[in-house]
Amino acid sequence: MKILSSTFLTLSLLLSPCAMATDAPGLMEREILAPHHGRKMQVAIWYPATEGKSELFADNAVFQGGDVLRNAPATPGKHPIVLLSHGMGGTYLSLNWLASGLAEKGAIVVSVNHPNGWFKDRDPKTMFNHWTRVQDLEVALEDVLADPAFATAIDKDRIYAAGFSFGGWTALSLGGATANLEGNKTYCKDAGERSNNCTDLEHFGFDPEKTEKSRWTASYKDPRIKAVAAIEPGLTWKMGP
Repeated sequence: MKILSSTFLTLSLLLSPCAMATDAPGLMEREILAPHHGRKMQVAIWYPATEGKSELFADNAVFQGGDVLRNAPATPGKHPIVLLSHGMGGTYLSLNWLASGLAEKGAIVVSVNHPNGWFKDRDPKTMFNHWTRVQDLEVALEDVLADPAFATAIDKDRIYAAGFSFGGWTALSLGGATANLEGNKTYCKDAGERSNNCTDLEHFGFDPEKTEKSRWTASYKDPRIKAVAAIEPGLTWKMGP
């Protein structure tokens, strides 16, 4: 498993060789059951598509949207999958630029609004449970693998993970990296208010002393993941190899 610095170029290189789509990517949005949360979560899937009615997606006051072909049939062929994770308090809408770009390069991109940790659903008591974010993406992956719409379009030998900020940590965790709770405590104790990251953690109610160390430091490696790209990953202080 490779851990890679994150740029669009890096992810594009991982996807080669694959079919180059010439139109806007296809898009499907759905809700699926996340048993580990006991409720449903929102999933978005971008993928290569060559026909369908174009519409603007994920356009708002902060992010520029892009055209997608909603519910269009997937382009024939075997396509890699990228599991994509947003940052704490974010949403998959904010990663549309990256997901669409990767789909246009030939990838099927699967992302979720992480329950308890996206901007419309934040629970201070559970939003830092990074292991549930890994489970979110694994459940979404299983849903796509079982979907007849993608049954002949998936290359199961090319499954990757990527993410931004806390989502970058989620991607690293899927790849096999493990957290160091003591490292987080030491860093924030030394940095104090000089670290916006630490003050944000305190603001959101993260307390290392009340965190279950065994779960925080366990490995959540998914052997299906072939490579990882982490964009500005968060909470990685004193992380081991």
